[in-house]
Amino acid sequence: MFKAISSFLVFASCSCFVEVLCSGSVRAEELRLPRPQLTSKYKSKAIKTSWQYSDDIQFYGNYSLAKSVIGSQFAGYRSLASGHDGQARAKGHLISRNDEALGGSLGVFHFGYYSIYDAENSSWRSCNAWTLCGDKIFGFIGSFDYVKRFYRASDISFDLDVQIGLGYQSISKSWYRSLDESEGENVFVLASIVPMARYRLPHHLDKFSIGAGVGASLALGRIPYERPYNVPLMMAINAEIAYQIGEDIGQEVYLSLRHRCAAFGIFNIVDDSQVGSQWYQIGFRKWF
Repeated sequence: MFKAISSFLVFASCSCFVEVLCSGSVRAEELRLPRPQLTSKYKSKAIKTSWQYSDDIQFYGNYSLAKSVIGSQFAGYRSLASGHDGQARAKGHLISRNDEALGGSLGVFHFGYYSIYDAENSSWRSCNAWTLCGDKIFGFIGSFDYVKRFYRASDISFDLDVQIGLGYQSISKSWYRSLDESEGENVFVLASIVPMARYRLPHHLDKFSIGAGVGASLALGRIPYERPYNVPLMMAINAEIAYQIGEDIGQEVYLSLRHRCAAFGIFNIVDDSQVGSQWYQIGFRKWF
């Protein structure tokens, strides 16, 4: 009887032990079950991360494309700007390289006052050569022009103008007195050397330039308008406005008012009379 009870207890203990083992095994399996889920979540997270990487790649791809487009546009603008700068530099180089010009002009003489101010009466003259007002226009002069450019800074240049012209006058009265037939008609030569300053106007007026200068004028032969005086060497005063023809910066036409005078009587050795002449010229010049 005791043995039977002992055997039963031993069997029961073994059964409990086996059950505990089985329970532990099952619990261990339950504990292991979430790991595939964790692995699955991890994989899902990895896939999601891969998508994020794909989005990032697409974002960076779009950013690179946008950067490339912006860079191309900027390069285009820079190229365009450099093109303008290049044209400006080429234009500047062209002007500075074109340091000589040849041309010709035709002109008529003006009978009237040159100065806009009357020093004797301390008043202003409304009718003068500058306002294209006078008693009459007479005679003519044809001239050959040569210009040497010595210096240029931006739109300002300094030149030396040389002109030789052949003139003709036939008048019955000079500025000072009546003339007989032998005195009122004559052919003469006028030559001048005048340092000139020229300025090209800015912006949309850049085809226009203005210039002025003072130099020396020499007459070979008597000028009827200046009789009874005969002063071959006088002071020369030139003023002009020029216009560039088309897109060729080397060709221009100009309108000029030229004047020669005794410099308030300094060159007049007879008396202190202000001897002089003035004429309008329309000309053409070509820079080389």
